Parts: sequence; structure tokens; C-alpha cells
Amino acid sequence: MKDYLAVSTPNLNKSIDFYKSLDFEYRQIAADHFVSAKDLVIKIEPKAIFRSGIKLYLSDLADRLESLRASCFLKEDPLCFTLQDPSGSYVYLLKENEQWALEPINHASYLGNYSGYSIEVLDMLATINIYQLLGFKKTMGGIEQGWISMENESGFAISIMSAGACPHQFHNPSLSFFNGTKNLEIIKRLRTLNLKISEEISVFNKEGIVDNVIINDPGGLGFFVFSD
Repeated sequence: MKDYLAVSTPNLNKSIDFYKSLDFEYRQIAADHFVSAKDLVIKIEPKAIFRSGIKLYLSDLADRLESLRASCFLKEDPLCFTLQDPSGSYVYLLKENEQWALEPINHASYLGNYSGYSIEVLDMLATINIYQLLGFKKTMGGIEQGWISMENESGFAISIMSAGACPHQFHNPSLSFFNGTKNLEIIKRLRTLNLKISEEISVFNKEGIVDNVIINDPGGLGFFVFSD
């Protein structure tokens, strides 16, 4: 595994139960805890000092350090460099690639089609610059549209949203799931799981139907379960 999401938790067992209830597959490898679904691997970090963010491995990290230091503060630890993007979300740059014995997961979670890691920022230009320095390239959108999607060589996708562009709560960072017309059935299923829905969204629906919802894991990570 090259790049992945790592999430904090105040209670490891609650976080494991949360993800299991959504049909993520749980796996413990040595002392590490992982959940996964199609196209998504999440490491659950129970340390109280940890902050949720993405962990990236760049084979040419040494060549990028000077440019990164000119754009943001880098904290160096034995295993990684850490930075905060303009949204305040953490990025951990691993000094060595990590290899796990995780089997490929073919099924999606109950949240539906995973569409990427999402952040909301005031300064899109500065944010885009940092992620370009980290090897991400634009795939869709644009600053003039209030959003842009980027992806790196390993296929890790990030959506950068301009502050004020989204008429709903925004938790930095969040994960987006886009399900089209199937989203109403997915929301119906989520309600049967007795999970707390942080926000019910009907602003995009002409009939005022709740067709998008937001939930949070025990550590506060946001999940946008949207039709598109």
C-alpha cells in the first residue's frame, strides 16, 4: 500500500464498530488497525496526540523538500515529515514505503461509491500549489468553478472546495461518496443502522427531499453521502 488515510479516534473499539457497521472490512496487522472497502484503506490511530490526515510516500521526497519548505512549514520526525495544508488538514510524508499484507477489497461499503478526500479552503491557489508539489495533478474543475479535483500517480484523489461554495457543513477533512439516484436507498439503509446523521440536506432537491446526508466517525471525520 502506498498512500492512505489515517484517522484519529478517542475510542478504538467505537471506531472499529462504526466502520464494521458500514460494512468495512476490519484487519489488525501487528499493532496496527485498518478498515477497508473498495478503493479505500483507512488506518485507525488510537494515540491521543494523532491528528487525522493522509499519509503519502514519495520516492523522490528528498528532491521536493526544498520547494515544500518554501511553501509551508515541515516538521521532521524519525518516520515522516508532517505539514498542514491551508485547510488545517495534516499530510504525513513517509520516509519509507510501508508494505502491508492487505487483500484487495472488491466490495463497497454501505456508503456507496468512494469519490475521494475532500477539504475546504480560503486560499485555493496556495492549496493547489502545495498539492502540486506533492505530485498531484488536476483532473476536473477549476478555481473559477469553486472546486478542483486532483490525483497523484497512485490514484489517490483529492477535492479542494472554495470556502462558501458548499451550502452545508464542511468537516476538514472529509470523504465524499457519490451515488447518483441510488443515494436515497443508501440513506434509507443508513437510517436503519442507528448512526447519527450530522446533517440532512435537501437544498439541491426541487421537491425538498433529503437526498444527501453527512455523518461523522467517532474521531470527527466527515462523510459526505451525496447523490453527486
